[in-house]
Amino acid sequence: PFVGGSAEGIFTKVWPGGSLFEAFGSFEDREFLDLEDVDREQSGLALVQGTHAWSSEWRTGEGLEYVYLNQVIDVSATEAELTRALIEGHLLTGRLWAGRKVGPGDLQLTVQGTRQWYVETLDDSWELAPKLSYEARAGDRIRLTFDYGFTYDWHDEDPLRAADGTPLPGTDRETQRQDLGFSARTHFGKARQWRLTFRAGGRVNRDAGSGYYDYQRALGALRLRYRHAGWEFEGGIKCLHYQYEVQTAAADADDLRRRTEVLGEFRAQRTLWKTLVAFVDYSYEQTLANRAGDDYDVNTISGGVEWTF
Repeated sequence: PFVGGSAEGIFTKVWPGGSLFEAFGSFEDREFLDLEDVDREQSGLALVQGTHAWSSEWRTGEGLEYVYLNQVIDVSATEAELTRALIEGHLLTGRLWAGRKVGPGDLQLTVQGTRQWYVETLDDSWELAPKLSYEARAGDRIRLTFDYGFTYDWHDEDPLRAADGTPLPGTDRETQRQDLGFSARTHFGKARQWRLTFRAGGRVNRDAGSGYYDYQRALGALRLRYRHAGWEFEGGIKCLHYQYEVQTAAADADDLRRRTEVLGEFRAQRTLWKTLVAFVDYSYEQTLANRAGDDYDVNTISGGVEWTF
C-alpha cells in the first residue's frame, strides 16, 4: 500500500505575430507504507518551449525539457545484467522542430539531443534523435499520423559485450535504433463523447559490436474514452513484444531470448464542483518471457482528488 500526490502547472503567453510561449511543470510523490527497500518513488518534469508561425504554411519551434526520476523500473529490455532496480537520474533534452503544410496534412521534422546521468546503477549516456512525422485528417472525425525516428546512443563507460554477454574491455557501448509508427484517432457520437485511439509500430535496435543488444520490437495499443454529464471513463491496453537476435534465454540454452509485455489501465472520474474531480485508477502490467526472472505481474489501484485552479 502507498499514499501519494501530484501537482502540475501550466503557463502560456501569446505574442503578436503568431508566437506562443509555454511552460509546464509537474511533480509526483508516492510514499510506500510497508516496504523496507524502497521508501518512496518520485518523478518531476519541467518544460519550456516556443512556437512560431511564420506564414500560413510554415511553423518552427524550440524547447528545453528536464526530467527527474527516482523510481523502480524494469530495465531488463536494454541492460545486460539488471532486471528491476531503483533508478535515480536526471535527463536534459533540447529540441528544435520545423513543420510545413503538405497536401491535406502537416509534415514535421524534429531533432532533439538528450543527456542522461544517474546517481548509480545505470551508466551516463548521450542521445541524438531526429524524427519525421506526417499528420492528416481523413474526413471530419479521423486523424491519422505516420512517423519515423532514428536514435543514436553512446555511453560514457558501459562497454560493448560479446555474444555471450561478457564485457569487451576498451570499448564504449553504442546503439542505433529505428522506429516506425502509425496511429489513428477518431471521435464518434452526436456530441463526440467517444474517442478511440489506435497505434501500431515497430522498432529495430542495433549495437556497434557483436549484436548482443540487437532486438526487434512490435507494438500495438488501443484506447477508448467516454464523457457524459460530468463523468469520464477511459481505458486502454498496450502490448509490446521483444525478439532478441543474439541473446539467449540462458547461458546454457540455444533458444533466443524473447519477452512480451502487456499493460492495461482504466480510469473513472467524476466532476464534483467546477474543476474539482474525484477519480479511481486501475493498472495492470504483466511480462511473459522465456528467461528466468523476467516473468512478473503487477496490479495497482488508487484513488484521489484533483483540483485545477
